[in-house]
Amino acid sequence: MKKLKKVTFLTTGILPVPATEGGAVEALVETLIENNELNPCFEFNVISIWSESAYRKSVSYKHCNCIFLKPPKMIEELDKAVFAIAKKLTLSRNISSCRFVFQRMWFLKRMGHLLHSDDFGTLIVENHPSIFLALKSYGNAGKYRGRYYYHLHNVFSELYGCEKIAANVNSALCISEFVADSYVNQVKGLKAGQISVFKNCVDCSALDARLSDADKSKIKDDLGVEVDSFVYLFNGRITPEKGVLELLEAFSLIKDVVPKSKLLIAGSAFFDSDITSEYEAKVKDLAALLGDKVVFTGFIPHDAIQYIYGIADVCVIPSIWEEPACLSLLEAMAAGKATIVTNSGGMPEYASNSTSIFVERDENIVESIARAMSLLFDDDVLRSDLGANAQLRAKQFDSCVYLDNFIKCLKVG
Repeated sequence: MKKLKKVTFLTTGILPVPATEGGAVEALVETLIENNELNPCFEFNVISIWSESAYRKSVSYKHCNCIFLKPPKMIEELDKAVFAIAKKLTLSRNISSCRFVFQRMWFLKRMGHLLHSDDFGTLIVENHPSIFLALKSYGNAGKYRGRYYYHLHNVFSELYGCEKIAANVNSALCISEFVADSYVNQVKGLKAGQISVFKNCVDCSALDARLSDADKSKIKDDLGVEVDSFVYLFNGRITPEKGVLELLEAFSLIKDVVPKSKLLIAGSAFFDSDITSEYEAKVKDLAALLGDKVVFTGFIPHDAIQYIYGIADVCVIPSIWEEPACLSLLEAMAAGKATIVTNSGGMPEYASNSTSIFVERDENIVESIARAMSLLFDDDVLRSDLGANAQLRAKQFDSCVYLDNFIKCLKVG
């Protein structure tokens, strides 16, 4: 029997893999693991932060060894104290960055030691450049030279003193051309062969939830949404760059024009965690002024998200930053929903004018989103056509081909 190639995913030390506590990056790693279980091409390892739920899910894997690192209680207490102080003093606009400071330092140190103590084959650095610090320690960068890849989901402003390590990646697997171009501009000395575009994926069959009227009624009733409501859905983190305040302002302009309209906000500041933020409080304060027109679901587990899309009429992705490539957009497309999308980052690489209404991120963004929301309520044919086209286009990014695309990027097999 042919020996399978050993590949190890290096995660951030915040959210676990399997993705039982959320996270787009973690969910995509889990997709690779599950595809590989069905069609074994690799012996996978994952170095992940400890989670009881993730551990329970991982025990069924036959071709993936999940190595869970559990921080000491003292580390957890230090992080809680730092986070409480940061919240009180509002030291950071991105408050979530203060939640796991000591945990991540501990995790990266332990991961570096693990990489040094054994040979983990080919390495996949998952997204955050601080993971390069584990390669910088113990001479790991030299040990794994020519065997480490960087799966890049975002654009980062710094490389934590690891510029040389970043430049020596075997290949940067970027989720969009936008991310690839940004990495090339940031890291000097990269060659053309060191960049690959590895598009995100979504499980189209799982998201094509053709709910019965009875199921829709029950879900709506559970959420406190009237059965005959017209539902706009935002699914994602409640953070400034995601444009939730702008969406609420736009909804306030059309809520009385669109009869029985509801805005469903599915998500939290930081996935399934205890993190709340000043921004999230502002969002909820504005929503309170709109009364029962706005419904918050909180964090929705990945295996239940299709039911939320199933009751939506229109999905809105109002990102005000350069969105690298939003997984929520692909989910909405796979669910056959018309989408309103800002023209940002890598979004046009996934959606098009035949699947979505694009709005510009300028001083008129609120009014533009409101007009698009009103148009998609008024025009049933347009809404239906966009949704059908979106569902067809989403098949290009189906998770069933994700492992094959991964193999092509690694140039193996």
